[in-house]
Amino acid sequence: MSDKKVYVTEWNLTVSDRNYINDSCFKGAYIVKNYINSYRDTDMMAYFHGSDRIAEYFDTDYMLYGGSGLITRDGIFKPAAFAFEFLNRLYRYYISGKDSYIATTDGRGNYGIVCHNCKALNYNYY
Repeated sequence: MSDKKVYVTEWNLTVSDRNYINDSCFKGAYIVKNYINSYRDTDMMAYFHGSDRIAEYFDTDYMLYGGSGLITRDGIFKPAAFAFEFLNRLYRYYISGKDSYIATTDGRGNYGIVCHNCKALNYNYY
């Protein structure tokens, strides 16, 4: 089945729309880690949703409440949005990549490198 394209149409860290990990730096590192791990095996990846505005909960006035979007209801970037900002700076041609980084080029002397330091969470983080 090597001639078939692989599209990942929806993925996320959690289905919960009230998980504070969604608003954390861990989420940004998690996104970069999964993108790097999937880069050579997929043709396209799409994230679940961009904004916390789709959440059906309006019982909180807090700016950050664990919504699973990339930006808050007020349009403020979360670490997850910055992860995609960094990934968008990569170029078309793959040079190298390991567990924690990816390096690309446009073939004209420009390079893009993105890395992460995603670690397993322990009870202190939760």
